[in-house]
Amino acid sequence: MAETNAQRIIAACEEYHAAHGNYPDKLDELVPQYMSSVPVAKYCIAWNRFDYFNHGNPLLVWCVVPPYFRKIYSFEGRRWSYLD
Repeated sequence: MAETNAQRIIAACEEYHAAHGNYPDKLDELVPQYMSSVPVAKYCIAWNRFDYFNHGNPLLVWCVVPPYFRKIYSFEGRRWSYLD
């Protein structure tokens, strides 16, 4: 589920970038034009949301196995990496 939702967020960010020339400052800027709402990463009480940072190189982050294993998508590099 998180993989699919992450791809939806990435696609919406890319559409936003194509229209505005930059990535959004926060994911809420994608609603409602690019997404009806920002999806959760998974249905659980903790670590269920995506984190998004736009300080130079926009990154989308979600915690696969709390609290350590995190997937990180770099919009500039258009690739996933992992952080333990």
